[in-house]
Amino acid sequence: MDTDSLVINGDLPSDLIGDEIGQFKLEHEIEFGIFIDPKVYFLKLSNGKCVSKTKGLGDKLEEEKRREEKRREEKRREEKRRELKL
Repeated sequence: MDTDSLVINGDLPSDLIGDEIGQFKLEHEIEFGIFIDPKVYFLKLSNGKCVSKTKGLGDKLEEEKRREEKRREEKRREEKRRELKL
C-alpha cells in the first residue's frame, strides 16, 4: 500500500502522533533531506543513519545484476568449452 507522508521543520502536537486512525506515524527525525521528485529523496537522520529512496531504481539494478551474472556464466561456459577442446 502506498501512503502519503509529511516532512515538517518542527514538532507536531503529541496528540496528533500515534497508531489511531487520523494520527500521524513518526517515522524519522531528520537532520536534513534532499527531495528531488516524488519518491526520490535522501535523508540524513538525527541518529546519523541515512535513508534514500529512488523509485524504480532498485528493480533496474537487480535486472542489471542478473544480466551481468548471465554474461559471467556464459563466459565461464565458453572458457570451459575451450579447455575441453585442448
